[in-house]
Amino acid sequence: MFLKRLFNLIPKDEYSRALDMYNNGHYKKALKRFEALLAESDDSEGMDMQTLELYACEAHVALSKEHATEGNIAEAARDMEKAVALKPRFADLRYTLGTFYIKLGNLNKAKELFRNALEINPKYFKARVHLARVLLSLEEKDESTGELEAARAYCPNFYKKELDDLIRALRISTDDDDINLCFYEILEERPSSSQISREIAIEAIHNGSYTEAIRELKKAIAYQPDYPDLHNYLGIAYGNNGMVDDALEEFEVALKINPKYIKARLNLALVLYENGRFPEAKTNIEAVLEVQPENQLANNLLSELETVKGRS
Repeated sequence: MFLKRLFNLIPKDEYSRALDMYNNGHYKKALKRFEALLAESDDSEGMDMQTLELYACEAHVALSKEHATEGNIAEAARDMEKAVALKPRFADLRYTLGTFYIKLGNLNKAKELFRNALEINPKYFKARVHLARVLLSLEEKDESTGELEAARAYCPNFYKKELDDLIRALRISTDDDDINLCFYEILEERPSSSQISREIAIEAIHNGSYTEAIRELKKAIAYQPDYPDLHNYLGIAYGNNGMVDDALEEFEVALKINPKYIKARLNLALVLYENGRFPEAKTNIEAVLEVQPENQLANNLLSELETVKGRS
């Protein structure tokens, strides 16, 4: 399988030990190792820094979620702030942090974060609805209605009735309970955000449930089409499901969004290699080695490729 082949190429070093901790749910311990590796990045050979930052970010997100579940919203916000600092272009992180600031009573900060999320992804439906809710709480009713009107253009079909009801309530109702209920029906009843779908998908990949992972990642991408990691994960799920062309397409989309995404390029190279497309695989491996000459994963794959070619 794709994941097993990839695992066999990963060097067993401090990086992989940190990943083991992360994958086993030991987020605090994993985070300490990730942060130590980041601090030593100039001396770490073969380190995919973008991937390392991603895992450190995900560890902060996991810890933030644990704090939120325990009702410690201040700590949840602190960990999410650190996640945002690592990956400032991830709209979902800013959105989630905005929801924490609502609970902490800092509506102006929440407004800023929802606007940030929309600058990254203008089609982020729930971020715009949440922004409208905050604006209404700040007594900026006209702006609130304007944001909801703007949300019509990319409202998912299953929210259209609720959005129409909400806009109508804002225009004609003086009952705050009616308006709050309309917001609730959009923001609370269907918790299918990009982050939730992504978490379900990652767990499904680790469990070998690739069809489920594909379904959830497609949901997540509908919310955040410009999030390269989602396309990379979808490529992994497709690869493990034997859907080679789809896997290649997703890795290429991830690289189009972020040409420096080393992990996606290595995944692309591995799928090409596994399917006998050696020249293309080698081109992508060499592209990695131009940036990171000591990348052990790329060197291991190149060595294996040259051995196989030598036999043919």
